[in-house]
Amino acid sequence: MKKSIEETEMLIQRGNVERNELVSTIDMLKKEAEKSLEKLNKMKYLMDEKEATIRRLQLESDKLKAQCNDLKRTLSEDEVEKGSLKGSDLLMMQDITSKDNMLEEVRRVSDNLSTELASLKGEKYVNGK
Repeated sequence: MKKSIEETEMLIQRGNVERNELVSTIDMLKKEAEKSLEKLNKMKYLMDEKEATIRRLQLESDKLKAQCNDLKRTLSEDEVEKGSLKGSDLLMMQDITSKDNMLEEVRRVSDNLSTELASLKGEKYVNGK
């Protein structure tokens, strides 16, 4: 009986040791689970921040693309207007050249008429005296 009590006590002690080891293992696993949960929450937070940054950058990119397209359209319109103005400029230069030529012709004719008039006046005085 004494032996049986000793065996029982030994079994109880062994059970207590195993229980303490299991409790210790459970505590360690709980701490690891808490750390893993903290890491997971941090990762979720960082992921949310990255997604928000991506959305913000996408919106900014879309705005910049729209602005770029507007600038391209404006530039294209300016190029068309510039081409039109070059055509107008060429026509105006041709018109000025034509008017300069006409003015030069009028001056030449005027000079010729003045010369003829002076010569006619000279003849009148000679014939009229």
